[in-house]
Amino acid sequence: MRRAARGLGKEFLTAFAQSGANGACIDLSLSAATSSITHIASQFETRTTEINLKPYACDVTSESQVESTITQIVKDFGKIDVLVTAAGIVDNVAAEDYSYARWRKLMDVNLDGSFLCAREVGRHMIQRNVKGGSIILVGSMCGEVCVRPQKQAAYNASKAAIIMLAKSLATESVAYPFSNPYGEAV
Repeated sequence: MRRAARGLGKEFLTAFAQSGANGACIDLSLSAATSSITHIASQFETRTTEINLKPYACDVTSESQVESTITQIVKDFGKIDVLVTAAGIVDNVAAEDYSYARWRKLMDVNLDGSFLCAREVGRHMIQRNVKGGSIILVGSMCGEVCVRPQKQAAYNASKAAIIMLAKSLATESVAYPFSNPYGEAV
């Protein structure tokens, strides 16, 4: 679970834990990931089956960090069945006032981070012949429609790109053993 320390990522991880799944919480901050896991685990203390949740620090804009983090998760859990990419930056700034540096940062996190995580987990699934796995790239309705009065050109563009990335990866992966592996959550 990418960016699982708060927001949608934390909600997805909580739902997976509630269903009895083990989970990896990836966040830029190890302390935030650890805090999230502690909070989630406390909700299920009375369960008879143990849930294994582990925190990982990873800058999803760094190819080498994504590669090493996914490798470590596979070592710790044996395999990855599901990836949800939920990290994202949203800014309410008019396009004419939006700096290119901020545009790049938003695209690096929202789009490039999703691609890097999906690529690495996809490679893992192919190498290990994972059956029934899923990769879910979190999009947004803002990737399909402009919402007024928000001034979010950069965010909207990143989410539109994520939606098309999910569709493209799904088309490319038809020959692999995992079923319906790429989808966008809107």
